[in-house]
Amino acid sequence: MKLCFFYLMLLAFPLTGLTEPSILVETESFENYGGWSLDTQFMDEMGSPYLLAHGIGNPVGNAVTFVECSEAG
Repeated sequence: MKLCFFYLMLLAFPLTGLTEPSILVETESFENYGGWSLDTQFMDEMGSPYLLAHGIGNPVGNAVTFVECSEAG
């Protein structure tokens, strides 16, 4: 479970451009969870729910959302 959270955080915080402004979009606010499910059991410890894949060894569908930005970049 923690490994999935780590990979999601890597997607949210790319290692390139760390000095540039960035946007954090928390996965619990995604419009479409795809094959992922919202896991709220550790909200007290982590401070937020997260998405968890229950594919039992099989790939699951991508979670998708749209973000509107006021500036290009």
